[in-house]
Amino acid sequence: MSFRENAPGFKRVTVDIETRAPDMSEKDRLELVKFKMPKTIKREDTKKKWIDDFLQGGKNYQALALDTEFAEIVSIACKVGYTETVCWVDDPELDGDPIDYFAMYMDKVVTTSPFIIIGHNVIGFDGPILWRHLKAHKYSALANVFRPRGKYKSKQYYDTMLEYPGERFHSLKMLALSHKWNTVDGFDGADVAHAWRAGRYDEIEEYNVNDVELTWKLYRFLELE
Repeated sequence: MSFRENAPGFKRVTVDIETRAPDMSEKDRLELVKFKMPKTIKREDTKKKWIDDFLQGGKNYQALALDTEFAEIVSIACKVGYTETVCWVDDPELDGDPIDYFAMYMDKVVTTSPFIIIGHNVIGFDGPILWRHLKAHKYSALANVFRPRGKYKSKQYYDTMLEYPGERFHSLKMLALSHKWNTVDGFDGADVAHAWRAGRYDEIEEYNVNDVELTWKLYRFLELE
């Protein structure tokens, strides 16, 4: 059993976000495309195809949903310890932005007890994006909490992807299936942006919440049991 299980007042915050590519003008896309086109593309006809796809909002542009510098947050789900997972999805019925609700939720945690943030690829993905959005919304103190201090290790984070044994990094879904834990059928991260545009907010919430629950199970498996 980990020392964290018995540490007085110690909070374990499990978090996961779902993202989409940003809304960007044609002018901004033209400015960005020259920086985002892979340097490995050498042929002029291949370059043109890549640029056309990016400018038209195709798969190359949609890949910005996974870019920590540009991704927009569609939903945030988190839980503290064994409590019920909460989730905020960017939909018209939400009076505000998911990051505002998340900031209010987290403020009660970080100001009242020691804590650690748990996530799958949280150092490389969720953490940097939350940090950027918290800064943009003027939550400076909380943004500093989420700012990763290293590429592979940050003391405020427990990254289940990095902690899992072996030399390869595995997706959360692959690990969940290997442990026979329930996943959401017929929906994955690639479906989030389309579901958001179609107003299928309940599906996004179900998927996001499930990812948090899977990450919590994985943390328990790695650290506590």
